[in-house]
Amino acid sequence: MTIVYNAALSVGAVGACFFSYITGLKLTGENNYEEFLFDSELGLNISTSSTDDFILEYPQAEVANEQTTPELTPSVNVPKNVSTNDFKINAESFGENNDYVEEHPQNDSKQVVDHTVKSGDSFISIARKAGVEADDLTNLLYRSGIPQSTFSLKKDQRIDFEFISKTLESVSIYDDSITYVKISSTKKGSYAKSKVKLPTSIHRKPINFQIVKNFSVDGLGSGLTHTEIAQVTDTLKSKLDFSALRFGVEVEAIFDREVVNKKIVSTLLKAVRVKVTERNIVEAYYFKTSNGAGYYDIDGKSVTPSFLRHPIDNPLITSRFNLHRKHPILDIVRPHWGTDYGHMGGTPIKAISDATVKFAGTKGGYGKAVILKHPQGIETLSAHMSKYGKGIKIGAKVKKGQVIGYVGKTGLSTGYHLHFELKKDGKRVDSLKIDLPTIDTVNDISRFKQEVGAYRTEFTG
Repeated sequence: MTIVYNAALSVGAVGACFFSYITGLKLTGENNYEEFLFDSELGLNISTSSTDDFILEYPQAEVANEQTTPELTPSVNVPKNVSTNDFKINAESFGENNDYVEEHPQNDSKQVVDHTVKSGDSFISIARKAGVEADDLTNLLYRSGIPQSTFSLKKDQRIDFEFISKTLESVSIYDDSITYVKISSTKKGSYAKSKVKLPTSIHRKPINFQIVKNFSVDGLGSGLTHTEIAQVTDTLKSKLDFSALRFGVEVEAIFDREVVNKKIVSTLLKAVRVKVTERNIVEAYYFKTSNGAGYYDIDGKSVTPSFLRHPIDNPLITSRFNLHRKHPILDIVRPHWGTDYGHMGGTPIKAISDATVKFAGTKGGYGKAVILKHPQGIETLSAHMSKYGKGIKIGAKVKKGQVIGYVGKTGLSTGYHLHFELKKDGKRVDSLKIDLPTIDTVNDISRFKQEVGAYRTEFTG
């Protein structure tokens, strides 16, 4: 299909002068478009047609139902001294079909014109009706180096044109993503493209349900996301066996959801209560202390251990702390200052608490080793590693459960295993027998009780 747009411009009695509109992308349907290029200045006369999708489709995210979810209007701010009656349709210069372009007076020199794309629209037709001058449009489309695909349109998209003294300052193109495309003028008289994140807002979301099938299925059915289900199970895993929860167990949870363009981009569990029976109720509340944030029961005691007992999941102990052990390679009696975990090569080794990396490198017979400095005078050494965890270097901060390395057989070793040592106040001790501080308590019980009380008022029971 060849499409050529010519328009005749009459200027008084002088006669007629013919000129052509610059290129445009015209919507012919939901996902079809025609592209026509004709510019008398640039000498372009190209016509193409395509039925391919012309806009990137974004996966649908879960949408918060609250009425407070932000609308897609980040670029228009109404001054306090401007009446809403000043927001009007500019119909004087746009012809008959002009029910979709709005002008928003900002001040004497700045204005924003909004448009929602309809079938039959092209970027060029929208821009011209919004008041974009031909020179600005030419610079934007052909001299800026911005890909032409940027100006492909989809029905119901929104476009904002910002002007300063009738000169195009920027164009913002929105879709259903959490970002939008902004094209801004530069000091060199051209335009540059960038992606901008839409404004975020936090929404409090209480959810309650009874278990009929299992926690995951019923949680999803009640409106929880997969991430939120994982947060609840991870928080209470030391208190509850979720696979054993039976019919009738009541669950209540409160989340703070970060929402962008009606999509949940992050979520944080603030409180949860699981009523297994009338006498067996498990609760956890999010609380920030001077040492960080965590989850605590109604009495302010941590529901997750401050220290892990073992540095490896599903521990298999092959040799214990022994001051009179005969060395399997040297064949002499020599103290075994640690605990050996016999696992396959590549098994992750984890920090048993938040810590600072004191040493990471090769250490004699220990091979590749990592020494961590933990709170309360505790220090650990993990030896014979095959490799280190990501970001593990001297001075790095690690979190409890973070992978610091992988099981190997470097150094003086008979095979794959982890040699794990623990010091308390500079003295080597048996890591399996030491009384680790596995329960933490809040340091401001008054503030904690106040915050917990606010959460509990949101529970239904």
